[in-house]
Amino acid sequence: MAQLNSRQWQIINRKRSRFFRKYSRAFAIALGKQIERVEKNILIDFNTIVDRVPELVNTQDLHEPYVNLYKEAGGWFALDTYKGLFKQDEQMMLSVYEQSLEEYGKFIAAQRVTEVTQTSINEARRILKSIIAESLDEGFGVEKTATNIKKRFGVEYGKNQRWRAKRIAQTELIGASNQGAFEAARSVDFPVVKQWLAGGPNVRDSHAKVNGTRLKMDEKFVLYGPKGVSHGLHPGDPELPASELVNCHCALSTRPAK
Repeated sequence: MAQLNSRQWQIINRKRSRFFRKYSRAFAIALGKQIERVEKNILIDFNTIVDRVPELVNTQDLHEPYVNLYKEAGGWFALDTYKGLFKQDEQMMLSVYEQSLEEYGKFIAAQRVTEVTQTSINEARRILKSIIAESLDEGFGVEKTATNIKKRFGVEYGKNQRWRAKRIAQTELIGASNQGAFEAARSVDFPVVKQWLAGGPNVRDSHAKVNGTRLKMDEKFVLYGPKGVSHGLHPGDPELPASELVNCHCALSTRPAK
């Protein structure tokens, strides 16, 4: 088995780091925008705010960082992979890959936004219920309770918001970079093989076991995880279960087949 944290994985991971900070911030902003209307309605009628959270939480702004990440990071890694395999007009190929990865990003966003939004709804309702219960226990009146909720809700929500944004950015950056590399390698007119490179903190046993495995482009890696067997074309493949996706740091390496 190839050694974990190989030099090749480290090179790929350094390339990914240029996008991580940007999109951690982008997802943090989007998650914050999800609850703006919740915050604005607290003082209007805090008695119904918990039940109204699902209708007030915004999903529209959450699509954009997904699409932009896959277009920008995915397109960059597609071009980087292609350049390593085949010489061609870089600007033309970048445009082709960005368009392809942008559409792929829309596909991913359609899958992920509903789940992320439901987590935002659950978190917002949990925080609101907790603050309201504490206010009632303190014997606060209506006005003081509403003021207390208004003062504390955004702060409490923000504590987890930054952590969630980093986790989302990390997960999707792995998906975008590896999907870009996969698409580029699949687009050339000669045989290419791919390799799973495991690395980063807290590597899953299932990823360590597949580390260094080389396959043809259309073959799927087999992961033996704690929740059963799963299959994916590359690290971050959306066909893999969440238990094999979230906070993954693995990379896809490609080279011409011998």
